[in-house]
Amino acid sequence: MTGCQFAKLIAQKRERIVAATFPGLASDIDVSRLFETGTDTHLPAIAVFTGIRTEAALIEQLSVLARAPRWRITREHPAGLI
Repeated sequence: MTGCQFAKLIAQKRERIVAATFPGLASDIDVSRLFETGTDTHLPAIAVFTGIRTEAALIEQLSVLARAPRWRITREHPAGLI
């Protein structure tokens, strides 16, 4: 199943997903709560960070998450992309 097929499938019924929009800097607690709800309800969880518009904002959000024990930020280098 492709990502587009998956998106089409879950978009058919909004009650099949757990989603949240974060317009500003999101706390690790709020982001964790979203994914815990998805796990508890056996539904896909989607977080949309609409406040991230720059690389600096992305770094700031990742820094917030990295300070929490649940989240680990790593640098990946997929083969063929470097």
